[in-house]
Amino acid sequence: MSEEAESEPVLLQQVAGRLAGGMALMGGTLMLTRSRIIFVPVIQRAALKRSSQAAKLSQDLHGWQGHPQKLLNAAIMPLTKRIEIPLNQIEKVAASRRCALRISWTGSTKPRTMEFGISATRFSPIWNPENIASRDRLLAAINTVRQGRSLS
Repeated sequence: MSEEAESEPVLLQQVAGRLAGGMALMGGTLMLTRSRIIFVPVIQRAALKRSSQAAKLSQDLHGWQGHPQKLLNAAIMPLTKRIEIPLNQIEKVAASRRCALRISWTGSTKPRTMEFGISATRFSPIWNPENIASRDRLLAAINTVRQGRSLS
């Protein structure tokens, strides 16, 4: 994350999961600042690198050709990147599905769309009605900040 984003105050944060085809790919937190939405995955790259180092030691110790943990880590690694969405590049933000939020924006190279499932808490079941209320609060906050107004 850029130094500028690190110094920005977080106006609202919400437990979220990055979705693809309705399936959760990576859990994390969506944070709203005055200028952007930031998705911070729960699993960090440094932790995966450390896990792969441990798997390599285990592989060497046992004389194995490969280690399943290293394959899993390699598959998950692309999902561990923080996603920063500048508010001034958002074309559309809307509620989708039961408790999801779809954001479309123009990235540096092409238009992008991403969907995030919103949860009231880290352990909230999908059918919890508080998830919908949390999604609606986040959506209202994003629209308020995009219009240049402050959250009250």
